[in-house]
Amino acid sequence: RSLFKDLLRYDDTIVEAHRGYIKSAATLGGAPKVLAEYRARFEASPDDPVLLYATALSLTYLASRAALEEARPLLLRAIARQGQIEYFHQTLGYVLEALETVHGRTGLLELALAAYRKAYFLNAEGDNPDNAANLLLNLGNVSLELGQYRTAFDYYTRRLERNVPFDDEDTEILYYRRFAMAAFQGVIQRLREQEK
Repeated sequence: RSLFKDLLRYDDTIVEAHRGYIKSAATLGGAPKVLAEYRARFEASPDDPVLLYATALSLTYLASRAALEEARPLLLRAIARQGQIEYFHQTLGYVLEALETVHGRTGLLELALAAYRKAYFLNAEGDNPDNAANLLLNLGNVSLELGQYRTAFDYYTRRLERNVPFDDEDTEILYYRRFAMAAFQGVIQRLREQEK
């Protein structure tokens, strides 16, 4: 955590440093504290796209519907000000996906898919292969939720080809389950189309 703080002292426009700082603080149970820090900084500079983003990202670690609903307009404002940063779109995709799949909002998965696609387009895969792999996983998951099994299978296959390790074992197990489901449902879908 101190490494990220040092990076931010050096240059507080480094989005990856904000992401690392927020994630490490949240992992140690400090999500409310780090959110309070970012809220105070954001109130002093309400038009700063990086602070808009960091505040929104901090909210996502609270994992409540209200926090995600609050994060969404902040992310949209950050994108309107500096839309070329892939993480802004990626986090928006996560917020939209979670609002629908976890909190029961409807009609947001298509928007999540579009946000993840934009993030994937903006991501410099050569410089950030880990994030490219994460985005392919996100794209596969949302495609699967939308019943786009062949598309999900394609994204999952591309994720596998990246040969990037997963962050944790549970994510990897879930990935392989969903990969198998996409393959199976894709075959079923193709057979039904052939019967017509």
